[in-house]
Amino acid sequence: MSKKAGRLRGRSGAVLLAAGALLGAVIAGPGGSIAASVMNLTQTSADKRYVKSGSVLVAGRQTETKQTQFTSTTFTPVVQTTIKAPTAGFLQITGTISAEDDAAVGAGHLQYRLKVGSTPLSTDPQAFELDVPDGGKRQNGSITGYVKVATPGTQTISLEAQEKSGATGATLWGRSISAVFVPKGKFPLTKTTKKKATKPNGNVGP
Repeated sequence: MSKKAGRLRGRSGAVLLAAGALLGAVIAGPGGSIAASVMNLTQTSADKRYVKSGSVLVAGRQTETKQTQFTSTTFTPVVQTTIKAPTAGFLQITGTISAEDDAAVGAGHLQYRLKVGSTPLSTDPQAFELDVPDGGKRQNGSITGYVKVATPGTQTISLEAQEKSGATGATLWGRSISAVFVPKGKFPLTKTTKKKATKPNGNVGP
């Protein structure tokens, strides 16, 4: 191999190595200054584009204590939790309940719903209902809801239940509620610039 050929091959390898390093920085994300410049990120735009640490929250509660002769004919909390939203965003909530007939009072028709603060997430009382006939087997129900959080602050989240009009009562077993808060966000507008075509370098290539 001639010295000239060796120099050309050495320069080619150096150029490819530099290109690979740049590509790796871009793929790695906005951690490095080169990648941040390429992606047009600032602290403000990065906060909008990526979820901050600690801004996605979870909360929940589970109750296993048996409650007999549940006869309330108005919606009453049977399990509650709270979550402190650090900013505007959204809540996804799931509640579960297990009930059976209370033999001491007769057959029951247990209706249940989710509520955030003073706002129920369903308006038809019959939308979610457990039919627990006299002497029948235990029934299990679940419900999932979604609500917008307009302002930061503490949200009280409830799973409520009531006995349908004319029903006599039920026994409540396990019930639980869980919530996930996700902050509101959007992708920022980014500017794109056209790159000028460059002439091929004679030192680059196989």
